[in-house]
Amino acid sequence: MNNDNTVKVVGERLRRARGLAMMSTSEAAAIAGISRQALANYESGTRAIRVDALARLVNAYGVDANWIIGIAERLEVGT
Repeated sequence: MNNDNTVKVVGERLRRARGLAMMSTSEAAAIAGISRQALANYESGTRAIRVDALARLVNAYGVDANWIIGIAERLEVGT
């Protein structure tokens, strides 16, 4: 997977995980310590997410980081 494709996959999976967690962009951004615009950029794949923000979102969403970054193909919720 090239870097552009990875950023897009991460963005799509972040958006899906946020939806499964039933969080608004405002709630998720506040948890991650980022702006709503930054989260929108991450979810749209126009900007690569910082590791610290990714770690906080993965924890808040209760999903496997390996799935978010494209290593795992299946979503494991509650990990």
